[in-house]
Amino acid sequence: MHQTKAIIRNLVFALQILVLFLLLFEDQVAIPVLLQPLGRMHPLFLHLPIGFLLLLALFPLLQKEVSATAFEKIRSFVLHLAAIAASGTALIGFFLAQEEGYATDLVDWHKWTGIAVSFVTYGLLIWHEKWGNSLKGFNMAVLANTVLLLWAGHLGGSITHGENYVLAPLQEEEKVEITPQTSVFAAAVAPVLEAKCYQCHNEQKTKGELLMTTVEGLLKGGKNGAIWTAGNPDSSHMMQRIHLPLEEKEHMPPRGKSQLSEREIELLHLWIEQGADTKLTLAEVASTNDLFPLVNSLLQEAKEATIEKPKYDFDFADKAVVERLNTPFRNVKTIANDQAALHAEIFVRRAYRREFLDELIAIKEQLTSLNVSNLPIEDADLSIIAQFPNLEKLLLNNTDVSGNNLETLKTCNKLQHLALSGTKVQESHLQKLTDFPALKEVYLWNTDIEPAAIDSLNQQFPNLKFERGYLVNKEEILKLSPPRLKNKNTLIKKGEPIVLESKFPNVTIRYTTDGSEPDSLESLVYTNPIQITSPKTIKTRAFVEGWLGSDTEAFSLFLEGYRPDSAHLLTKANEQYLGKGEATLINLEKGKPGNFRNPAWLGYRDSPLEALIDFGANPPKIVQVVGSFAQNIGSDIFPPKKVEIWGGSTKESLRLLSSTQPDRPEGYKPNIAIITTTLNLPDAQFQYYKIIAHPVSRLPKWHHRKGEKGWVFMDEVFFY
Repeated sequence: MHQTKAIIRNLVFALQILVLFLLLFEDQVAIPVLLQPLGRMHPLFLHLPIGFLLLLALFPLLQKEVSATAFEKIRSFVLHLAAIAASGTALIGFFLAQEEGYATDLVDWHKWTGIAVSFVTYGLLIWHEKWGNSLKGFNMAVLANTVLLLWAGHLGGSITHGENYVLAPLQEEEKVEITPQTSVFAAAVAPVLEAKCYQCHNEQKTKGELLMTTVEGLLKGGKNGAIWTAGNPDSSHMMQRIHLPLEEKEHMPPRGKSQLSEREIELLHLWIEQGADTKLTLAEVASTNDLFPLVNSLLQEAKEATIEKPKYDFDFADKAVVERLNTPFRNVKTIANDQAALHAEIFVRRAYRREFLDELIAIKEQLTSLNVSNLPIEDADLSIIAQFPNLEKLLLNNTDVSGNNLETLKTCNKLQHLALSGTKVQESHLQKLTDFPALKEVYLWNTDIEPAAIDSLNQQFPNLKFERGYLVNKEEILKLSPPRLKNKNTLIKKGEPIVLESKFPNVTIRYTTDGSEPDSLESLVYTNPIQITSPKTIKTRAFVEGWLGSDTEAFSLFLEGYRPDSAHLLTKANEQYLGKGEATLINLEKGKPGNFRNPAWLGYRDSPLEALIDFGANPPKIVQVVGSFAQNIGSDIFPPKKVEIWGGSTKESLRLLSSTQPDRPEGYKPNIAIITTTLNLPDAQFQYYKIIAHPVSRLPKWHHRKGEKGWVFMDEVFFY
């Protein structure tokens, strides 16, 4: 045992010296790739010193239970284990701290307190080995080290889970009141991001240099640039990450984290498609807008989730009865697995019969929620519903209820939520609801009741909320969403038609192919699928009377050309962006500029992209070469400064055939795009061609990384 302890002490001493050395020269330290996985094991190993040190702090409580000799031997052994565990954990924690994505101040405090724990623990080890029998002050030092340990742990928890993680459950959350003037972003989008994204992209932990807890941070984007492209969810980096397979490393949220639901994904898609306007209010979302029902559905779910689930004291319904009540036109299910409460829903208006409702009497005690919306329910049917004593939620939307006998439902003395949207209910009928004992909310969307009357009732009865929903402003002019490309790929096969579409009825789609902006008067009208004979950028807009024209949507389309026999990269791409190797430029796999980590792209920064293309012994006659490049300005990816095409019958006899200098961006818009470069050739017919693309040597002054080198990304080269 003495030899083992000596080895541990020497090893701990060496680790302390190594950590001290790394601290002194931290600015010059670069953690090797092989050690980075070790650093990421820090959250796993840190539990060892925590356990040993807490055990050490509790040891004095056992002193009277064992002999003095046994006590000292056990404490010495635990102290040695604590010292080696604390030193090792501090070292790999230092490795982890060198990675990007963490708030500097918080990480620094955690790093210094963690290392201080390892130093103090080593000091306690030396103290105990030299003056083990002298207890004066030692136990106090152990307790002080424990306090330091707890503080370091608190800081670590703040990095991982957010500031004030420990005390957050004890503090009352600030509730945001949702009103018609609340933005769609604050009411529906931000809560999705908070639940699924904030854990890794907050003020303390900004993975990928992306801060998502503020609007400013979202608009700024991260190291990969803007996370969305307003009006174009398919090109938005965030949506591309969401749609990646779960096993992909770039999929977000990461595997093992809570994933987005289909409706949450649809919400983000529609919100981005309609402009990603962070200031668009709920009142400005028209009821004809696809976003309207989705936002309201999610808001209702969120509201219900905050309501404390009631406990029921009635018995469970007979399973055989519940099974019998489930038919193709009626569904009965439990509210929760451990509760007796039931929810029933009847559907299909044409198939409805009154006995569908009458038969629910068999579960009248257990029925707490009933949805009969869009059915021919009449006033007389309310007498059946009135027999459900524990009913809490009743949806009568778009039924034939007139409202004349709403007071019949007063026997449902636990009724809290009543939906009457789309019915013929009148203002006078609402007065009958004001003395319902438990009623909290009445939904009155799309009724003939004047808004002023509803406002008056809300003022008279503040404990009962009458929801009137969105009021259509007949003078409001809304903007159309842009047309979509129906083709599955931007790489068009010979003879394949280009199909544009808009889901809005009676829309006129106008387009251009010369790079100009489409207008409502002179641009070509889309009536039939478009045929192209060369690569084209089609710009398109949608127009219809009474609406604002849509934003411009641009599609860079490429036509299949002559297929080379092979390709050879003369310069090596950056290690992070190697594409699919030599065949990347001729494999007909197009990349998306918002996801430049896709293996369709080759990325160059420190040297030009140079590739040799071989057409074999029988080369075709080439009149045009088209290169496809990415533009992702926020991520430093610019069009090439210069593109050259060389040709020759042998590799040694290549000569310059054509060159071009693509237009340089003058600002961040458009941030993400496909850039095409066209080089016309004088009827060339060579076996070998060499394409060279030079990256921008210095980013422009207006760029946030001005003066640094730019990237050039290329996915395909086409020969015609």
